[in-house]
Amino acid sequence: MFNFSGSFTFVSQDNFENYLKAFGISMIQRNLIASAKPRLLVEATDGGISMTHSTSLRTRKTNIPFDQEYTADPFDFGKVVTFVTTAQDDTLVTKAVTDPSSSMTMKFTPDGVVLTLVINDVVGTRTFKRD
Repeated sequence: MFNFSGSFTFVSQDNFENYLKAFGISMIQRNLIASAKPRLLVEATDGGISMTHSTSLRTRKTNIPFDQEYTADPFDFGKVVTFVTTAQDDTLVTKAVTDPSSSMTMKFTPDGVVLTLVINDVVGTRTFKRD
């Protein structure tokens, strides 16, 4: 299995605020989330990964098992969703169980990771470089 572990620094985003809007996040919360430039720490665990997002305001850790349902509040604003994440080579694919139009793909490279977030027909990306 691919080694997803690493530390990553935020580089850029594209259409991320529109993705947050489609996800149902309020304007004030969207502005706060979209303006954050998080550091991302990914660690291998037994049967999954642990992801830690750190900003100057807060640190949030999420344990993600592979091939099992789990619940999470992806933006810490009270919108809990049940997900399933699968590992496919150098890519993690996360799908919302209750909303098939919602997904997140994390494509890892030697240089970093690109998060592609989809809900309905709205696609947003966030790019991180490997430290």
